[in-house]
Amino acid sequence: MNRASFWLTVVSVNWGRGYDPGEFKANVMRVLKFTGGREHVVILPQELDEEPDPAKEHPQFARMLEPGSRRVHWHTREPIILSPGFKVTRRRKRQTMGSGQQIDGRLEGIGPERLAISCTAELEGVSLAFLNTHPHRNMPEHPEVQRARQHGVDVMADELARLRAFDGGTSGVWGADMNDSSIPQLVAGERLGNRRGLDHLRYWSHPDGAHLELKDRGSLKGTIDPHDPIWIRLLVTGR
Repeated sequence: MNRASFWLTVVSVNWGRGYDPGEFKANVMRVLKFTGGREHVVILPQELDEEPDPAKEHPQFARMLEPGSRRVHWHTREPIILSPGFKVTRRRKRQTMGSGQQIDGRLEGIGPERLAISCTAELEGVSLAFLNTHPHRNMPEHPEVQRARQHGVDVMADELARLRAFDGGTSGVWGADMNDSSIPQLVAGERLGNRRGLDHLRYWSHPDGAHLELKDRGSLKGTIDPHDPIWIRLLVTGR
């Protein structure tokens, strides 16, 4: 029996906060122009509408997406966007860390609540898992923050293990601005897809799931924060 095989491009990008709507739109268009000619695409953005006075980035971004795109936990700061054709079979939202004020009311400027957004989705009979998140930055001088950050990474690792075990064995990809350049392996079989500064893309192939083969990777020009969008291109082969 022939096994399904297709190309998948995954992009991870922190789009910052407090930027002019026109600049945000230009950065989104740069990614959408890049992905527009590719067979199947997943976009993992972070920091959407993270300002106390949001710039209405969600509706602006939604108007730019290809009709039929799947949006997982869309109104969070860390949603998952899948191109048309995917069927989402599981979605989950988990808190990885409370806001700075919840952690230590004396501290200012250490960010809002953080979440890990995940899903499984089927395409051409192949099941894949995806996760998107954005932990707080390291603050070694504040043990409360460091403990909370480590708890968030532990939650993320637990969710990745659950995704990997889903339906008897599922392969997948995670992306994030991890606010750290050095991150240990978080799920069995994990491999580095791409990293640029604090931004990471990793993937894994479960022995009983689809085979993911990294074929290409790179980055795009960005003008928001110090983040350039990073991407990987995988050949996905079902079992």
